[in-house]
Amino acid sequence: MSRQRTWWSQYRDAVPPAYYSYIGLEAESSELYFYQSVGMPGLLQTEAYARAVLRTVIPTLDDPAEAQASVALRLRRQREVLDRAEPPSIAVVLDEAALHRQTGGPAVIREQLLHLVDLAESGRITVQVLPFTSAVYTPLGQFVIVRFAGGEDADVVYLESTGLEDVLDHPEAVTAHLRTFNGLREAALSPADSLRRIAEIAAQFG
Repeated sequence: MSRQRTWWSQYRDAVPPAYYSYIGLEAESSELYFYQSVGMPGLLQTEAYARAVLRTVIPTLDDPAEAQASVALRLRRQREVLDRAEPPSIAVVLDEAALHRQTGGPAVIREQLLHLVDLAESGRITVQVLPFTSAVYTPLGQFVIVRFAGGEDADVVYLESTGLEDVLDHPEAVTAHLRTFNGLREAALSPADSLRRIAEIAAQFG
């Protein structure tokens, strides 16, 4: 019996190999831990924000069809992961600087910040803000830790930055990133205080 074709199979030739691998891992995950020093996790982006990010990250993306396809993939990921019968538990630590960066302009970032608050208030997603006053620093950059139910599949780390995309499955690398993430969560504002801070910043763009 042949394996059922996955929804992300159609994107194999349209995205970088590491990103394609990550989409598959994300789709099967039971837990996702995001640390973002710049911008918002793709799963939590509004459509307007996603468009603005793509214009910033890929300034040569002039083909409207290609741009639309990139945004459509991001929105498809959100539906497939967040709306599935048993969605993963998601924990996010955002550097406070990411909340102030006016990607797409004031109206776009305000909508994005309020969207974060709505998602966090749903109870399935925890968002914490690493404040400017924190002395914690990580040389690891931003990353996603992907975990799986049952322990049959090993945890992995996905790295994504300008010019670098990689999936790490070496146990030492995963442990180092998990230790860093736990430290960031401890240094961050509590979930309740974080949502208040996000809402305050959103109001500044009103």
